[in-house]
Amino acid sequence: MGRRTRIQRWGSRLFLCTGLATVLYGQAPSSGNGIPSHPRELKYPKLTYTPPKAATYRRVLANGVVAFLAEDHDFPLVNVSVLVRTGSYLDPKGKEGLGAMMGNQLRAGGTTSLPPDKFDEEVDFLAATINSGVGDTQGTANLNCLSKDIDKALDLFASMLKTPGFQQDRIHLYKNQALQAMERRNDRTEGIQAREWAR
Repeated sequence: MGRRTRIQRWGSRLFLCTGLATVLYGQAPSSGNGIPSHPRELKYPKLTYTPPKAATYRRVLANGVVAFLAEDHDFPLVNVSVLVRTGSYLDPKGKEGLGAMMGNQLRAGGTTSLPPDKFDEEVDFLAATINSGVGDTQGTANLNCLSKDIDKALDLFASMLKTPGFQQDRIHLYKNQALQAMERRNDRTEGIQAREWAR
């Protein structure tokens, strides 16, 4: 490829980028087309937001559980989020990490009627997402699925919450991974910085 050809190709690319910038951002500032010369001069329309009233969506189920139901028909999806009053702050002394392990294994350990691999297969077949976890001050469980599969997905989700399997080999794997993570936690400087900054 000759020098002239390379210059022509770079010239074409520069022209394309300039044209794209003009389309996205308007004319260049030198055109005097009303573009502010400094970000301080930018003006934005007033943003008005009225938060929805919780009482409109609040329901109390027969067992006393409080639920908030909000419809959104933009996509054929159903999202279910469950919050549990628990957290790692309740871990017994000497058993730190127990809550986090329970939150992980609630999903990873299958159920009493479905072993983990079968449970995973059922969830994947529905193209659904089910997860769980326990943080410092609350536990969470979440379901996302297509609206047409909600009955089957809810059955799996409820089974996970009510009759978790906590399969021993999955617990053993979780413990090994946690130990390996602790052994490697000083391998990356950003991890050390984050811990020291929090401390």
